[in-house]
Amino acid sequence: MLALLFSTVFITGMARSYHQVISSCATSG
Repeated sequence: MLALLFSTVFITGMARSYHQVISSCATSG
């Protein structure tokens, strides 16, 4: 249960960081 919660938070954080990088690249490029 705890491992599932941790991986969900980790994946959400990774996806959010990835989306932020893509957005900044698209804006500057």
